[in-house]
Amino acid sequence: MLESQELSRYSRNILLSGVGRAGQEKLKSARILVIGAGGLGSPVLAYLAAAGVGHLRILEHDTLELTNLQRQILYDTADIGHSKLDAAVDRLRKLNPNIEIEPWNCRFEVGNAREALQGMDLVLETTDSIPAKFLCNDASVLSGIPALIGGILRFHGTIIGTGTHKNGAGRPCYRCLFPAAPVAEAVPTCADAGVLGAMAGMVGSAMAAEALKIILGLGKALQGRVLQFEMMDSSFRCIDFAADPACPLCGENPTIHDLHAEEPLSEGADFLNRLPTNL
Repeated sequence: MLESQELSRYSRNILLSGVGRAGQEKLKSARILVIGAGGLGSPVLAYLAAAGVGHLRILEHDTLELTNLQRQILYDTADIGHSKLDAAVDRLRKLNPNIEIEPWNCRFEVGNAREALQGMDLVLETTDSIPAKFLCNDASVLSGIPALIGGILRFHGTIIGTGTHKNGAGRPCYRCLFPAAPVAEAVPTCADAGVLGAMAGMVGSAMAAEALKIILGLGKALQGRVLQFEMMDSSFRCIDFAADPACPLCGENPTIHDLHAEEPLSEGADFLNRLPTNL
């Protein structure tokens, strides 16, 4: 499957124990959906493309603003006012012309979520939208596709892995931690509270590494775990979380059987406090 110039391009991957030529062929055959091409999406897409993931489907609808350039490293000043998706596709095709890039110029919504996940091996949610994270989780569980859901704010970053790659059972899921979304005003965004631009690089790179591990079947995957990074004290922690029997999506008596627009039901403090704190 690999052409001679691909063997050279990916030689540092192929040298790795556990990857080799067979692993690189797995990456070439992989199909990954990335929702968002902003702060987290930029390093995610760059590293997945560089690693040789054969098919990247990208959902993005925004135009680039000056404030984005502090952290969205796929773009430059000349892209301001233009489509992020167009600029991202152009950069990624220049980075690696051997892969297939499928651009979707749209928001990730109830009406297109099932179709967006169709045929994918893995989905990475990289937006700053809480409803998008719930929708990604629900669509991935109902479709039997594992997901990585990332977020950054101020000096903090989090990645949550949902489902199981081996059997597609979808347990545990994002709703095992957060059964319902908070009211919009309760959780600040980067536009409200700020974010250190380098945090996007750190968390996005970690998401890309986790995605490659899942495709290659290496190490202990992040499914059913939370990876947190606190910049102010330079600390990482990775915490297992269990499937919640009362989860409305993947629990013993689920009440969610199809995709729907998330109705905010919980307060912000309760939402944030449901993250596990004990190793």
